[in-house]
Amino acid sequence: MLRLELLPPPARALPCVAAGPDLYFSESPRELEKAKVLCRPCPLRVACLAGAKERREPWGVWGGEVFVDGHPVPYKRAPGAERQVKMSSGRKAETTKLGTSTSSLTFRSTATLQIA
Repeated sequence: MLRLELLPPPARALPCVAAGPDLYFSESPRELEKAKVLCRPCPLRVACLAGAKERREPWGVWGGEVFVDGHPVPYKRAPGAERQVKMSSGRKAETTKLGTSTSSLTFRSTATLQIA
């Protein structure tokens, strides 16, 4: 009887294959950080990251980086987490929940705010 193998034995040893997609596409920032650590020794990390950037992968961990909206980000906030809003002068404004991906806002004081 023939045995069908979707991935040859060396590919099955890759961290992303061994851990499974749930870890690499989790909503939990803690689990995404674990996935990033697993990627570090992977021999395909550089090619994986380059491919993800080229394809503009919408989310997940690729090549040891977290992708959000097609771009690598240093970390992912937990769902519903509050964003820090900083004034252009570098001072922190009040913390607020923002449901938009707008990169700058103008408030009553006409100061332009950058979303961190």
